[in-house]
Amino acid sequence: MWCSPRRICSDCPCRRPRSRRGSRCDAPPNPSPRLAFPSRSVGKQCRHLLATDQRLCDQPFSATLARQLEASPGLVQRIEALVGRFGCLHDAVGDRLLTALLAALGETPGPAIDNLDRAERLGWVDFADT
Repeated sequence: MWCSPRRICSDCPCRRPRSRRGSRCDAPPNPSPRLAFPSRSVGKQCRHLLATDQRLCDQPFSATLARQLEASPGLVQRIEALVGRFGCLHDAVGDRLLTALLAALGETPGPAIDNLDRAERLGWVDFADT
């Protein structure tokens, strides 16, 4: 990208003085400030999900464990907590982060299924259908 011929280019992250004709800017572009919040939110939700999984689920969920749900209200609460955290992570990734990433690329975000399809074509997810 070419920097402006103005004395200091306001659009350029390098903020170096420019010549009259302008000069080539090789500074990496700043990531969109709109990506900062969604990425922090997704990181936070990931940490919460992992902490909940480690704290509440000391054994893998199986058919035997599923049969014990009616007899164990504590187990039901642990499973509900894990599912709730997963739902929060899903919302943070699908509604906020993916939308912000597509907008940062200059694309118009659409419905969730279209955003997932675009993420699959960009190689961000393996299979958008599953």
